[in-house]
Amino acid sequence: MWDNLLGQTNSNSSGQFSMTGKIHDITTMDPKVDIFTRCHVGAARCPRKIVVKVPHSAIDNGNAYSIGQIELANKYPGERHDCIH
Repeated sequence: MWDNLLGQTNSNSSGQFSMTGKIHDITTMDPKVDIFTRCHVGAARCPRKIVVKVPHSAIDNGNAYSIGQIELANKYPGERHDCIH
């Protein structure tokens, strides 16, 4: 099953971003933030994709959820290169 795109944004010159999204669906969802970066792509030339899972407790609670700081020089579990996103 395809993911539903709930929102999309770019970071500012400081690397910060804010994003909101809405969905009107009857199924449950597993929210996540996909981060695409061209930092340290090497010979692959496709952007690196880092996935940050958002806890269900952060959905519909009216509060902002912070994913914290992501150090792009690090490798992350499940990270891959994604040419088609």
